[in-house]
Amino acid sequence: IDGDDSKDFDDAVWAKENKDLIKIMVAIADVSFFIDQDSPIDLEARKRGNSFYFPDRVLPMFPKNISNNIYINSKFYKVIDYSNTKIIRGGINHENEEYILNNKAIKNIPLEIQLTTKQEPIYNKEISDPLEFKFLKNTLQKGSISMVKISKTKSSSTEFFISTQKSAVLKGRYSVFGKVINGFEILENLESKDYLLKIEFNN
Repeated sequence: IDGDDSKDFDDAVWAKENKDLIKIMVAIADVSFFIDQDSPIDLEARKRGNSFYFPDRVLPMFPKNISNNIYINSKFYKVIDYSNTKIIRGGINHENEEYILNNKAIKNIPLEIQLTTKQEPIYNKEISDPLEFKFLKNTLQKGSISMVKISKTKSSSTEFFISTQKSAVLKGRYSVFGKVINGFEILENLESKDYLLKIEFNN
């Protein structure tokens, strides 16, 4: 019963008629039932993004924006030479206004930092203690992709930046969620107003 624009199909309806009554059940698949704990696919799944559902809003994972093609033909709007690295900003809505997609406003999301010593991420807080830097799960390396921040504790849900070199200065301050694995020579030559023409997913 998922809509045509769904990215996963895990909802179903079951109905049983008993005389003048019809019993209806809406079921959501328990994907974990089919996956062994600590199996390769389970370990890989833990690295992926996830969505958070609250009574008044949903904080979607970043790949959802990519799969909705909102970045196609968007431009890299700012390139900054910063502390031995080049920062390339891209995405949409860098004016920090609400972006409307499918009649829904995409809002900002909490800053999320992950430490190897904690099972759950830390939200709405930068890591500033140098003693904790060694426990950062994701740091800004060559090709790292991170969320742009709109305040000290909030990230934009529709903007990202790519760093071309490792940066110790930016440690613990941004939500790092991905990495460029090849094509670094293209990154080095990107300029402001260059466009994203195509995005592909490879499993």
